[in-house]
Amino acid sequence: MTKQSIPAVVQQTVELDDGCVIEFESPKGSKWLESVVSFRYESTRGLASFTARKQVVRGIGYWYGSRKVAGKLHKKYISKVEDMTIAKLEQVAEWLNNPPVADKTTKAVAEVAEAVADKTTKVVADKTTKVVAEVAEA
Repeated sequence: MTKQSIPAVVQQTVELDDGCVIEFESPKGSKWLESVVSFRYESTRGLASFTARKQVVRGIGYWYGSRKVAGKLHKKYISKVEDMTIAKLEQVAEWLNNPPVADKTTKAVAEVAEAVADKTTKVVADKTTKVVAEVAEA
C-alpha cells in the first residue's frame, strides 16, 4: 500500500492538481485552504517541514501543526481557518523545530512531591489516631 501524498505549501504558494500555482495568502488560497483537511508546510526559512491538519469542532475549523521529533509526535495550534497566515505557519515551524523537551528533573520533582505528600498524610493520620486514642483513654 502506498502513501497518498498531501498538498504542499512551498515558497508561500500551492500547486493545485491541475498544475496551476496560487499564492497561499490570496482569495484563491483561502478557498483552497477551506477545501483541504491537511497539507505539508515547507518553511521559507529552511526549517524542517511539518504537517498541518484541520480539526473541526462545533462547526469551526482549527489548524494544528505536527511533526515527529526523536520519535515523539509534537503538536501545536496554528489558527482558525480564516486567520491562517504564512507568519503563523512560520511561528509553528520554529516551535516544532525546537519543541519543549520533557524535563526529567521536573518529572522526578513531581514524583518526590507526591511521595512526600503521601508520607505526610500517613504521619498526620498516625498522629491523629494516637491523639484520638489518648483522648478516649482520658
